[in-house]
Amino acid sequence: MWAASPTGTTRRLAAGSPQCPADILGHLSSDPEPDVRLEVARNPSSPPALLQTLLRDPDEQVQRTAAGHPHLPRYILAMWQLVHSPGPGPGCQPSRPRARTR
Repeated sequence: MWAASPTGTTRRLAAGSPQCPADILGHLSSDPEPDVRLEVARNPSSPPALLQTLLRDPDEQVQRTAAGHPHLPRYILAMWQLVHSPGPGPGCQPSRPRARTR
């Protein structure tokens, strides 16, 4: 079985196969190699629940790829974008009230 191969290249090929079953994709989604998890995020057969899990992957490229997957529900994407959108820049910080002088 390709998914159980000791080589990352073979596991990556399995993770990218549209014929790969969802349970195997689930196993590969926690592979120690980010490139394998990236292929799971790109796989057109990846189910929405698995993509949602990949949004919390330690690798930012895996997160962003999962966020762009067409099977990810829009409301999940919207929540992810809220958390990962850049905050206001330094010029947008609220100012402190000035002390009154007489």
